[in-house]
Amino acid sequence: MSSTLSQPPPVREAERASWIAELKSILDQAEQWSRRQDWTVRRDSKPITEPMLGTYTVPVLLIHTPQGRLILDPIGREIVGAHGRIDLCVMPSYDPMPLVKGENGWEFWSPKSQSTAGSWKEADFVAVAKQLLQEENETP
Repeated sequence: MSSTLSQPPPVREAERASWIAELKSILDQAEQWSRRQDWTVRRDSKPITEPMLGTYTVPVLLIHTPQGRLILDPIGREIVGAHGRIDLCVMPSYDPMPLVKGENGWEFWSPKSQSTAGSWKEADFVAVAKQLLQEENETP
């Protein structure tokens, strides 16, 4: 008795390369914006595996502020209801403010209010970062 194994879908090399380039661009902007706030930044990397894109390595940005630490952490390109997700998380709780790519481009999504909390621009990035840090420092 023979069984047929289904083959995995082919990896979309061009889409993966485009996604990684987009992530690098976003993290470059976040790094510049953080430095303008006199925040210290450090790059790291991590692997992600997705069915259509395969396994690839993405940059991660650690942000150190006088009020605490944040991490800009790519989650993936293949996201239900979006065209990509990057979490801006506050440490140590790791509470995220997701940055999702939808029809209107990249926007922060507030899990608490279930609405957008700003778009991908410097003023909104700084405001969201400060909000996360403030909430983290207020938590008993």
